[in-house]
Amino acid sequence: MLAKLLSSKPPSSYSAAASELHRRLNFKTDRVRVGDDGKVPVGSQRLSFEAPPRSNVIRCLRHDGDIFYLRQAPDPKAKPVVLLHGPVF
Repeated sequence: MLAKLLSSKPPSSYSAAASELHRRLNFKTDRVRVGDDGKVPVGSQRLSFEAPPRSNVIRCLRHDGDIFYLRQAPDPKAKPVVLLHGPVF
């Protein structure tokens, strides 16, 4: 769904697409940049996972408090590549 919104003509802005995801699926998404050390902030910690330094990943915060870090934006037609999953600290 997000890919469809972002690839429409004219393309939707990222914030408009994220708010549409939040409205339909009831979770919030943010882009997070992986640091030079290969880590991202998770609560008060910095955790590493398999993503190239300085790449962007998607952080999804669900209504129940779970956090998911995804390789790319959620798409209802494909399984997400989950890089990290955990509760909010």
